Parts: sequence; C-alpha cells; structure tokens
Amino acid sequence: GQDLRKSAKSFREQVGAAFATRVEANIGGDYIKVLGLCSIMSAVGVLHRAQGEIELVCKLFGGGIEVNKVITSIPRLVKTGLLQRRGSFVEVGPRIFADYLSSQTIAGRSAELFALVSGLHTRAIARLFERLHSVESEDVELLWEKLLDNGGLFDSLEKAVELGDVLRLVAARTPGRVASKLDELFSGVYATKLKDIEGTLMVGPSSSPAEKFRWE
Repeated sequence: GQDLRKSAKSFREQVGAAFATRVEANIGGDYIKVLGLCSIMSAVGVLHRAQGEIELVCKLFGGGIEVNKVITSIPRLVKTGLLQRRGSFVEVGPRIFADYLSSQTIAGRSAELFALVSGLHTRAIARLFERLHSVESEDVELLWEKLLDNGGLFDSLEKAVELGDVLRLVAARTPGRVASKLDELFSGVYATKLKDIEGTLMVGPSSSPAEKFRWE
C-alpha cells in the first residue's frame, strides 16, 4: 500500500522532472518559473477581473517575477503548447508536468500556501485544491492541518456550512481529519446550547432557590 504509493510518487516526480529539464533547455529558466506560478492552481486567472489571482500568486511565490512578466510570457508559452488560454484563465499541461512544477513552486512555502487559500474566493480555492490533490508533499499536508486547526478556514460550524464545497475537496484528501473536525464543531455547538438551557433553568422570577423549580 504505502510502498506502492511512494513508488508511484517517485515515478511521477521522475517523469515530471525529466520533462521540466527538457522544457527548460528549450525555453529557458525564466519561462519555467512563469509556468510554475501558473501551475499552482489547475487554472489561474490572469486577465481582466480574474487577474487578482495571478497577482496574489506572484506576491506570495513569485520570487521577483512580476505579474507583467507572466502576462507578457503567455503568447509564447501558448505557442509551445505548454500553456492553454481559456478566456481570462490559463492552464499548464501536460498534467504530470504541471503537478511537478506546482510541487517545486510551493516547496517549503506552507505559510504562503495558507495565505493563498485565505486570499482566494471559493471557486479559486476549488481550483487550487484540485491541483493540490495531485501533489504529494509535506507542505500540502501542513496546509490541510492548518485549515482544520482552530483559527483555520473552518473554525466554526457556520463557516463549514458556508464553505461546504471547499470542505468536501479537503475531505477527498483527508477524510478522517475532516470527520474529526466536524465532530468537534458539532460538539461545541451542542455544548453551547446545553449551557444556554442550563442557564435558562437556573434563572427564574424569584430569588428563592425553591421558587426556581416551582413549575407545577
């Protein structure tokens, strides 16, 4: 089980790394970095109203690469076939190459990854998680932990319900953790309601303890 999974991960990384080496030799390291930024999500917004997505990605992971560099690189990268443009969004391909670039771009950046999730809207988070489902790394595992910790994205039952679609994406990767978090949230809600009920029972119109329980 686990050995097979590690073996498959190693094979995917080897293929992705070999492909990246060939691509870099053909188009140069700067273009590889741009592709890495665009690969963090399964599709990232780069133009018009969606441009805020790549701006946030560059701010957190750019390492000096500005948004304008990404945008001006798009035509050439589209011609290579490594980047597809769909309206205001771009996608890196093939998938195994994009997964590898994503893993390299976020390596050692779990704090930035959490900040990215916190700064994206729900649909963009879904596209981010779609990519991360294919990326095996400690940084991704740390992200799931942070999201489900107190103070994370789902720190109340109301937020969990509001972000139900996003929570389902997290559950697809870490079902046990999500189940435990939901149990914790439900327990907290019930505990609060029980305290409210107890407070109601203990407070009556009379100051006499005997009077508080004289309901018959």
